[in-house]
Amino acid sequence: MLYHLAYLSSATHLMSEKAMKDILEKSRHNNKADNITGLLLYNDGSFFQVLEGEKDKVMACYKRIQKDRRHDNCITLLDGEGENRTFMSWDMAFIPFGELNEAQQNHFISLGKLRKSGKMLEMESNKDLRILAQSFLASFGTQFQ
Repeated sequence: MLYHLAYLSSATHLMSEKAMKDILEKSRHNNKADNITGLLLYNDGSFFQVLEGEKDKVMACYKRIQKDRRHDNCITLLDGEGENRTFMSWDMAFIPFGELNEAQQNHFISLGKLRKSGKMLEMESNKDLRILAQSFLASFGTQFQ
C-alpha cells in the first residue's frame, strides 16, 4: 500500500534560482533512492509538496524536510494510504517564470488547466490532493490562471 503526505511550509527567506536548483538536485537524488514520487511547488516564500511512496520512506523524508533550516512552519495538510501513485511520471523541474519568453509564458498552464491533458488524469485518482494543489496555485495570482 502506498502512502501519501501533503504539506505546506514557509521559506525562511525568498529562494533564489540557485537555491531551488540545489533543492531539486538533492531531492531527485534522495527520492530516486527511496522510490518517492510527488510534486513540489514554490511561490513567493511558500512551499507546497506532495510525497508518495512507502510510509517509512515518506515519513523519513518528511522528518528531514522538517529539520531543513530553509523553511519552517510545516503544516501537514493531508496524509493517508492509496493503491496507486498520483504523480508516478511527474518529474520535478524548475524554471523561473520571469525567464520564459512571452510565447513560453503563454503556454504555461496551471494544474487546473491540466484537467484537459493526460497529466491531470493522474491526479483524478486523488481528489483531495488535486484540490490542495489547485488551491495553492490559485493563491499565486493571475500569472497562473
